[in-house]
Amino acid sequence: PADTTADTYYRPAGRFTNVEIPFDTTETEWPDATHGPYGSIGNELNFNPGKYLQRSNNFCGLQATMGFADCNYVSHCFGNYTSLYDFDTCVEKKVAACMAFST
Repeated sequence: PADTTADTYYRPAGRFTNVEIPFDTTETEWPDATHGPYGSIGNELNFNPGKYLQRSNNFCGLQATMGFADCNYVSHCFGNYTSLYDFDTCVEKKVAACMAFST
């Protein structure tokens, strides 16, 4: 899990420290993208106005213990599903959900 704190604004250490979240507050630069309430690109439910990528190992005061998904999960999806829909569903459940619950 991401070992971040409020002191660092939950920004991960290393190469992802200065990764900026793309913003389009007027919804004109990327009109077909999904926009959050503050203009961030990627998720309409992202109510975080932060400029940088953030990760945390805590949620509502509980510490996460599950690590990130590894290559085995992605390999499983590639090796067991031939339709794009089934592959996407597998990645969503085996990779993205694992990452969501670990951050």
